Amino acid sequence: MNELRIALPRPCDENWEEMKPVGCNRICERCSTTIHDLANYSPDEVDALLGSREPVCVRVQQGPDRVAATRNGGGGRFQRVVIAAAASISMLAMGSTATAKEDELEGVIAGQVWAAGENVVVTAIAADGTRYEVQTDRKGRYRIKHLPFGTYDLEFSQGERTWTEMAVVVKDERITYRNSQDPDIIIVGVMTRYLDDYS
Repeated sequence: MNELRIALPRPCDENWEEMKPVGCNRICERCSTTIHDLANYSPDEVDALLGSREPVCVRVQQGPDRVAATRNGGGGRFQRVVIAAAASISMLAMGSTATAKEDELEGVIAGQVWAAGENVVVTAIAADGTRYEVQTDRKGRYRIKHLPFGTYDLEFSQGERTWTEMAVVVKDERITYRNSQDPDIIIVGVMTRYLDDYS
């Protein structure tokens, strides 16, 4: 199956529902930019959008398999659009660490939840079932302090939605970073081609 692989390097926190409709798309008043709803485009039409010389802002509905919702394009070049760059939407478990000076004797898990909005509850669950719970700030950031060394599952919940990131290891007096996003979510942001990949 031919896939058009895209990246979303700059997610946006503007509210799609508050944008002014223009045909099948909407206008972001903050930057006066047309936001293209990929659900109304075929995969080949998304490919054509990527040919623009200007940055292309889009609304994407992404499923758990990272396939973007698009219009059926029939027998075109591409059969589907895949969000291929994990780091672009912060699904990547970042390997870098930073010294936690204020927590000299304890481990910390910190990160950011993209595009899910405010008030996401983040819970680190230890192997013995002990739970350490915090809530994200308005930018989706969180930090869970005072964690004994060990392996934790991270549970993210917002209303009725819950998803999990498995096996986050806290093994020294540093900050372990783990970013996440709701696995079935609407993303608004700049779209680029993934490494000019035409696989």
